[in-house]
Amino acid sequence: MQKKPFARDVMKDVTRGLRAAIITARRAGVRKSQIIVDPGIGFGKSFEQNYELLRKLADISKLGYPLLVARRGRDF
Repeated sequence: MQKKPFARDVMKDVTRGLRAAIITARRAGVRKSQIIVDPGIGFGKSFEQNYELLRKLADISKLGYPLLVARRGRDF
C-alpha cells in the first residue's frame, strides 16, 4: 500500500474513472454485455479506501454493469 491516499473522495474518483472507461469502451464498439467493472481494490488505495469501496459496492453497481472484485497478492 502507498503512504499517501489514492484520492480525497475515493468513491467519486473511482466511479468517475469507471464511467470514463465505459464511455471509451462503448465508443470503441464494445457491447454492453461484454463490459465488467472493477473498482480496483488494492491498487494504490489505503485500507480505509478499499473498505469504503467494498461497503459501497451497491452504489458502484448502479453503473449498470456486472462487478468484478479481486485482490492483489499479499497487499490486501
